[in-house]
Amino acid sequence: MEDQIIIPYCKIHPNKISFFNSYEYCNKKISCSKDFEDDYDENLKYSNFQESGGCVGLEYYGIQGFEKKEEIQKRTKQKIENAINWLLEIATNKTLKSLKTGKNYQFKISFVTLTLSSQQRHSDYFVKENMLAQFIRELKIYYAIKNYLWRAESQVNGNIHFHIVLDKFVPWGWIKKTWNRIQNKYNYVDNFSNKMQKKYQNGFIFDENHKYKKSYAEQLATYRKSKKVLWTEPNSTDVHSIKNIKNIGAYLSKYCTKDQKNGNYAIKNENSDRYYLELPNNETRLIEGQLWNLSASLSKIKGCKILLYDIDIEEITALKNYFFDKLRFYDFCQVLYITIDDLKKFHSEGLLNELNTYIKDVSS
Repeated sequence: MEDQIIIPYCKIHPNKISFFNSYEYCNKKISCSKDFEDDYDENLKYSNFQESGGCVGLEYYGIQGFEKKEEIQKRTKQKIENAINWLLEIATNKTLKSLKTGKNYQFKISFVTLTLSSQQRHSDYFVKENMLAQFIRELKIYYAIKNYLWRAESQVNGNIHFHIVLDKFVPWGWIKKTWNRIQNKYNYVDNFSNKMQKKYQNGFIFDENHKYKKSYAEQLATYRKSKKVLWTEPNSTDVHSIKNIKNIGAYLSKYCTKDQKNGNYAIKNENSDRYYLELPNNETRLIEGQLWNLSASLSKIKGCKILLYDIDIEEITALKNYFFDKLRFYDFCQVLYITIDDLKKFHSEGLLNELNTYIKDVSS
């Protein structure tokens, strides 16, 4: 019988640390065809391992295809939240001065929303490939944006719109001017301008049911300001520096993957490569192509894998004992459901040193 060498590893993720073994036989490493420690979820069942061609195979039940919508939704939420949490880890603290209050505040990431200024006349594919893609290219050129995540949604009016999470501050004025220029290559701003000029051709009209509950004076001020430029500068964007939220990753993940009652989730159309959203009134709005995506730099972050021979065994034992109520035992791995903040509070120096090196590498 061949000698077996057991090699212990752990992998640090934003919301968990997994512990698992790799094996070598006669200097030949045997590993899984899929990193089960990455994707393990106690609510999803694995098939049995089977030896196949000298390599252990692993497979999910109910994940292939789009048969089980709830499982796909859960995994999508996990992926988005994981990406946002990694974005938070690699982003640096930034200080900005508020124009309203004059006070300084710190933040790590920004949340941008882009909307079409008039009724959508192009396919979702077209809008993403010719408008969203150009906007992201210009973010990279002018603000050196490297890490980002975007999510497409359907509005009540049927238009597609986008949420983008960035690791840098970008001025709202630049975002608005750039997005309006891009969308007006296809006449979305011009169409809005023509509509508004026709609406107000006989002068100001007070809207008692204003969407944002603006007063008469506020609406009049907006009317006068917009009239001067013939409504060619529509407020098609929004940007926030996310701060003062305890769990930013969960907050943004929830916003980017709202639950079904709010009309959100993509479900595969059985007869095509298109997706539709379940809307509040049970109507469907087909969304073509991808609903979300990551920057290449973020998509490469798979977790910080550490050889445990390099870490003091007493540190690992103490960590597991301290958080024992959050430790789960599975057939092929152990998972400690703690955050990186928990790890920092515990002062796990060996693991944190490895993690800091990993973050520096993926950020460079």
